[in-house]
Amino acid sequence: MANTSTGYVTGSDFGIYVDDTLIAVALDNQLQLTKDMIEVSSKDSGKSKEYIPGRGDGTVIGSCRVKYDAGYGWADLFGAYNDDTKVTVRYSNDTTGDDEYSFEAYISDLSRTDPDNDSSTINYTFQKTGDVTETNITA
Repeated sequence: MANTSTGYVTGSDFGIYVDDTLIAVALDNQLQLTKDMIEVSSKDSGKSKEYIPGRGDGTVIGSCRVKYDAGYGWADLFGAYNDDTKVTVRYSNDTTGDDEYSFEAYISDLSRTDPDNDSSTINYTFQKTGDVTETNITA
């Protein structure tokens, strides 16, 4: 939930939802959007290069703990990765009136770390395919 008293958003407010199911026991998440830049410099440009925007790209990257009875976790992520399943990813805090971002994606990277005397973690990357949609969350 967003902290409406200060207007600040904390990282714990946001989660990654896969086909409307929150990834369980999350530690962190990141939405990264990029755009190719097409150079259009010419002799008329002088000493500086000139660019126009090209195609967009994006990923959602996150990590979570391994907990078998916690909902969407390792088995689900591995299944989507192994079966090349296209999923809908939502980057959201699920708070009415706030904006969320969604797109179709495939899991491009998936790793699991099982250290000695520490909790196991999963790292994952969802690679965007198609456009990103920004939606205002309604009740």
